[in-house]
Amino acid sequence: MTALEQRYSSYLRMERGLTAAAVAGYLPLVHRFLVERFGGGHVCPRDLTPRDISRFVLRQARSMSRNRAKLMVTALRSFFRFLMQHGEIDANLAASVPAVANWRLSRVPKYLAGFHQDGTTRFS
Repeated sequence: MTALEQRYSSYLRMERGLTAAAVAGYLPLVHRFLVERFGGGHVCPRDLTPRDISRFVLRQARSMSRNRAKLMVTALRSFFRFLMQHGEIDANLAASVPAVANWRLSRVPKYLAGFHQDGTTRFS
């Protein structure tokens, strides 16, 4: 865990009043984002862009349940608010975290998966 992640963890517990379980849910998601963006090297929050964030969220959300994806975007928004409040970034990157679809049929129903958008079917 980087010094920045340790400060974020303290912020969540002390300033935001989150439980240890909630912090334990947020930190791995934020850590994954930072590792994917910066590798094992120096983390420089000022180098983050909205494009980095949207690419990460879209890539990660594909392999997660809807609830886990919602937790991920909540954790990232919280992290970017922390960065802004503590002067680590100037832009409000929390606003660039994409939302996770919440409606009931946000995925293609299984019985329609064999149809193309033009109405034709595909056979294997």
